[in-house]
Amino acid sequence: MATLFAVQNFGDTLLLVMPVDHKIDDVYGFSASLELAKQYALEGNIITFGIRPTTPDTNYGYIEITQSLENKAIYPVKCFKEKPDKLLANKFLSNGNHYWNSGIFLPAYAVDSTNPFSGLSFASDVAGIGSIASACSISL
Repeated sequence: MATLFAVQNFGDTLLLVMPVDHKIDDVYGFSASLELAKQYALEGNIITFGIRPTTPDTNYGYIEITQSLENKAIYPVKCFKEKPDKLLANKFLSNGNHYWNSGIFLPAYAVDSTNPFSGLSFASDVAGIGSIASACSISL
């Protein structure tokens, strides 16, 4: 409903999607990340925000990234792995190229005014301190 309201009232738009249970200590840093991510979202990409893992936690999904774009904190996503076992979570932590999935997304909605849902456009290859990820197979 929020997406439909935004599209009908504002046209092509960005809509930040966030879980209600997150505590963001660094509001200014998060705001700066949003500003950076906004330019990529406006190009039609879905941006997701990852959290650098501090432990091999099996309660989170993990986003695997590749090299950053233009030396910024924007990364193409290689794949997503939902709640791995402890062995795989340890590997993800030691690799340094995995983030916890925060569940925060910044998609762009480009819409045909006659049918608000016809133009929903998502790309799955750009990240905003993470990125929308497709499922993949991961080998040890």
